[in-house]
Amino acid sequence: MLLVPNPPYLHLEPFARVAGELRRRGVEAALLALSGGAVRDELRRTGLPVEAVRLARRRPGRGAIPERLLRLADLVAARRLLERALERLAPGVVVVGSDLGDAFVRLLLDRCRLRPVPVLVLATVPSGPAPGDLEPPPHGGRAARSLLAVAGLGRVPFRGHVYGSYCSGAAIAVPSEAYRRDLLASGIDPARIAVTGNPRHDRLAGIRERRPEDVRRELGLVPGVRLVLYCTERIHEIHGRDYLARLDGRLRESFDRVPGPLRVVVKLHPGEDDRSAAGFRERFRGPRYHVVADGDVHLLARAADLVLGHYSEVLADAVLLGRPVLSLHLRPDPRLPGHLEVPEIASEDEITPRLREALERAGPAPPPDGVPDGLASARVADRILELLGAGAR
Repeated sequence: MLLVPNPPYLHLEPFARVAGELRRRGVEAALLALSGGAVRDELRRTGLPVEAVRLARRRPGRGAIPERLLRLADLVAARRLLERALERLAPGVVVVGSDLGDAFVRLLLDRCRLRPVPVLVLATVPSGPAPGDLEPPPHGGRAARSLLAVAGLGRVPFRGHVYGSYCSGAAIAVPSEAYRRDLLASGIDPARIAVTGNPRHDRLAGIRERRPEDVRRELGLVPGVRLVLYCTERIHEIHGRDYLARLDGRLRESFDRVPGPLRVVVKLHPGEDDRSAAGFRERFRGPRYHVVADGDVHLLARAADLVLGHYSEVLADAVLLGRPVLSLHLRPDPRLPGHLEVPEIASEDEITPRLREALERAGPAPPPDGVPDGLASARVADRILELLGAGAR
């Protein structure tokens, strides 16, 4: 059994929980790293068995060989390495977080289709190919497409944004009925979809039982001060850094106008680069603000009077934790998930009144559908064992 948490910051926690559940049942399960030593070491810190296939993820600079040819060589080499890994490991089932990307994941799924190896897409978070990976070089034109076909890579360029549309035979495990409805509306066969819950949410069941004021004391937060948690996203990769700077400026103005004691914790996304992190620290300086890269985002969300974000799954998590949320959805984008059913701020003019309204009526949010019961990992393990049994027949 191979679980491929690629990229780890999105998929490692739920995959590790499922792998642990399988191993408790006596089923061999390992994590697969599709990268170099740093990713492998991150996976090993879970204490689970880790296999690694070292694939080239270089960014060629100026040189005699065009970048697109280097990329083609990397993909050809990766295909052979992945073939050998599947031959050596002989997994009964392969689990991925998304069949859409990156290109190396699509190559792995192509190898699984040819062997064949059953595949489960554990769709716990919105995850697809990055904008630059939608059609990996060489791209464009009949000659380029012919070159890819001759190299056996004709399927790798892919522009889809629907789970299950690349690996059309894969089973899909989704965390909620809302995810399931989205996939059905996109034409995915309902027989492929199982609503299991999100293994990452198994931990939330215990956190939800704790009182917010007790969590605040544990985190060392001052009692009696309203707390806003602002979860950043790499939204600048979609809308640009100027958009993000302007939005943060409007948020800062709105926070500054809130009367009475207020604390705003800006929780940096794990994928923020140094430039982005420095920008947040510059824009949110002052006694009301605290920018953090580390810390338990779920404990912070349980403690907060209001959770803000763009399209982060933390917003959905906060709803499950019983906290009020607002999504900053000023520029809709087709790449962002449609299943995130939370209140939205749709324009700059709405920021100040919506924030003030949310803080004035801050309190426990009504319980949503699908409150975590701590059993999602077990349900996903059940689905994997079904696939394992089907593959053995």
